[in-house]
Amino acid sequence: LGIIAGLAGLESSNTGEPRGARVLCAYHVARMLLQVPTIMYDEVHVCELLRTMTPHKGEKLPTCQEAQSILCIQFVFCILAECCFVHAAWTLAKRLENGDYVEPPMIDAGRTLQQLRQPLVGPPRYHTAQTRVAQ
Repeated sequence: LGIIAGLAGLESSNTGEPRGARVLCAYHVARMLLQVPTIMYDEVHVCELLRTMTPHKGEKLPTCQEAQSILCIQFVFCILAECCFVHAAWTLAKRLENGDYVEPPMIDAGRTLQQLRQPLVGPPRYHTAQTRVAQ
């Protein structure tokens, strides 16, 4: 489903039709909502799994409380990432719906590579014949 939703979002960005961006937004909302029962299931069963596991020589397993706090932190990061994706997809859909579609530029490989070679800070440098000889 993720591939289909991603392709719908790509189609939306290429054609200017907001439907695909809405599909992508709905997909990420569903992923975010499905994280809740998943993490609840993991928290219930992590302590039982830790009790049955035997660590390798020289290794120490986390305590039940440590494992649950790790799962909680993982849940927060997953939800924050999904919120960012939902916001981006929703914003794209709204902009496309309002007619703020900008035609994607055709990529000129030579010009694009030259732009990548520019410094990230300060004004861009333009190479002239004199600076090439000096280099």
